[in-house]
Amino acid sequence: MREKNGVLIIPSNKNGDTLLNILSIIFDKATKEKYEFPNISKITFLEADSPEESDNKIILRGKEYSQFDAYRKMINMLGLRGMEVRVKEMVDYVKDIPEILMSAIIETGDQNLVVLDLTNGTKEITGTLYTAGTICGIKQMIYVQVKRNKDGKFYQLCEEEDKLNLFDLTTFKALEDIQLLASMNGMEFVMYKKKIEALRDNRQTSVTSH
Repeated sequence: MREKNGVLIIPSNKNGDTLLNILSIIFDKATKEKYEFPNISKITFLEADSPEESDNKIILRGKEYSQFDAYRKMINMLGLRGMEVRVKEMVDYVKDIPEILMSAIIETGDQNLVVLDLTNGTKEITGTLYTAGTICGIKQMIYVQVKRNKDGKFYQLCEEEDKLNLFDLTTFKALEDIQLLASMNGMEFVMYKKKIEALRDNRQTSVTSH
């Protein structure tokens, strides 16, 4: 039976080297086997809507790129041929993020095939991603800390053969790491949970009726 492909959802970052390190880890063969990542064929970058042109640029290896050009550059650097890259612009995090996550789950047919990066993004975006990911039942919610070399600089993992000892990866379990929800009070969480559950029920009803 043909293996189903997964989706990586990752917030954008003006520091392209940080994004590249995350991608280098997730698509590394040894890392994939250790952390049991699915076979990812699609990457969705989440971008915060901003009127400032400077906010739509990414610095990668000391050069400035438009966001999409930077994403394509990273894909080429990692040799990820055939990788589908998508960009989702967010205006209202609380509204947009659950829609994006539910669409990924419906598309893959399995929440275990969705990998959610919590390393990048603002506190508000990360908190919303974690909350929505928890309610949606996403198991692979990860946070990565790259180590520094002897010169005190972060390793550039795409240039390293053996990556496993050069970073620490934490997989967040649903609602166990509650400190990430500090920006939301209890009532907001309950209301948000109900909204996402209603969205999930509506999508499931739509799928079964076709």
